Amino acid sequence: MNNFRSVADRTRAIAELAYHFWEERGCPEGSSEEDWYKAELTIDREQDPEGGKQKTLRTLHEAKPNKKKR
Repeated sequence: MNNFRSVADRTRAIAELAYHFWEERGCPEGSSEEDWYKAELTIDREQDPEGGKQKTLRTLHEAKPNKKKR
């Protein structure tokens, strides 16, 4: 189940939660991806408690086939 009206709404929710996680960790430099990924997983688990239906942006990125340049 997806409670967001748009991708932008989902992205905004992830950004706000990631910022919260970052503040909780004392605002360290160079770790934004860690907080973003944790927030993304948290949001997706809230949206789909059974798991597996929504994929994180990282998962989608990793699933893209590598295109070889000729």
